[in-house]
Amino acid sequence: MSLWRALGTAALDLLSPRACPGCGSGLLEREIFCVTCELAIAPRDPADCPSCGRTARASGLCRGCERRQLPLSAVQATFEYEGPVAVAIQAIKYRRRDDLVAPLARRWLAERFEARAELHRRVVAPVPLHPKRLAARGFDQAWLLAQQLARAAKLEARPRLLRRTRHTPAQVGLGRAAREANVRSAFAADPSARGIDVLLVDDVFTTGATLRACADALVQAGARSVLALAVARAQP
Repeated sequence: MSLWRALGTAALDLLSPRACPGCGSGLLEREIFCVTCELAIAPRDPADCPSCGRTARASGLCRGCERRQLPLSAVQATFEYEGPVAVAIQAIKYRRRDDLVAPLARRWLAERFEARAELHRRVVAPVPLHPKRLAARGFDQAWLLAQQLARAAKLEARPRLLRRTRHTPAQVGLGRAAREANVRSAFAADPSARGIDVLLVDDVFTTGATLRACADALVQAGARSVLALAVARAQP
């Protein structure tokens, strides 16, 4: 960044300071949270089950994933869906705080996983919204995150690698079995998925039902492997 651009940015911040999404206090630096909210953020435990994010056993997987073969090679979330992180994600989805998307994707997704060897040469794809929900919301937060992540990690992003084949009710409030049934066979993958390794991106996952349904569709279309990344994990 040039000196004049930096001075101009600082001046704009002084005239119209950005607000921390966690508490509303002004931000003069190019950060997403104030210092107080930053300290309140709870990171995910990296020792959790790599397939669904639940508590792992001695095998490295949770009890459920030990018993069944899953289409996801791993699913990782950076933070717990609570406190300032939950407020920021809700601000993106429901208050159109597009300015929060790039910091979330670049800092928390790309920086956390850039050293993982399995990220190399993957194609980035978002968990898709149904056209009806996209029309109602006006934008797709998973695609915005996927775009930023792909740019930061220098990976290819394909917005139409997956599509929803039916409009499903929201997953909020549903139990684990109901979530699985709600999204079963709700996605289809483009034939271009054959032979590629996919990096599936979403903002929040709870039980992983939606991510697994997406991965099922990709694997059925011939994808070689599917790894999922999310900003946060919500407790079911």
